[in-house]
Amino acid sequence: MNELANCTCKAVCKELNTIQRCGRNWYWFLLTSATSYFVGLTILLIFRHFYSMWMRNVYHRRPSNQYITQYDTPFLTPEKIDKFQHTVFDHFLSVQTSSGKCTAILYFLFNVISVTLYINQSDQPLEQCIDVLDTCNWTLYADIGLNVFFLFHFVLRLIAAPNRLKFWFQMGSIVDFCTIPPCALALIIERNWLGMRFMRALRFMQMGEILMTFNSTG
Repeated sequence: MNELANCTCKAVCKELNTIQRCGRNWYWFLLTSATSYFVGLTILLIFRHFYSMWMRNVYHRRPSNQYITQYDTPFLTPEKIDKFQHTVFDHFLSVQTSSGKCTAILYFLFNVISVTLYINQSDQPLEQCIDVLDTCNWTLYADIGLNVFFLFHFVLRLIAAPNRLKFWFQMGSIVDFCTIPPCALALIIERNWLGMRFMRALRFMQMGEILMTFNSTG
């Protein structure tokens, strides 16, 4: 009991020292995630609107009896975009291909590692100052590397999504916005907040779907 009380007192004192030295800035991390999400959604809606207007203008301003050559075809067409989306999906996201399987396995394993790092840091203060240049802080660099991969995977999914607006409201996208922007903010203000990193565990809900897909592909 005495050892447990001493450990609790040390943890409380450590967190109080961190608060006195760094202050509480947890709302910055929440604001960063919310701002990134809604700014991205606004950009997506604006892009969809202007792109549809541009495509209608390109095809409707040409007379129907005009001979169309390959030089009259716009640089971006729905056919070209669909082909690019299918290429990205087949090479990186489809479990029907070896590269897609590797990406799916890496994504799941990196989520496991991210949750493991979160559990390992759960005995630390919820918010604390960090030294970005401290090479001994291997958990910081591991978290940065994982979030770089998660950002890359998010971009791939966004490109390959048949309906990007629907993709934006999916659980996986929300998890990414709750975990990736706070990691970037932590490097800028040199403060770490563990608040929403537990949400990476929500990706485990897709474990059954992934296993079923692998089994169906042999």
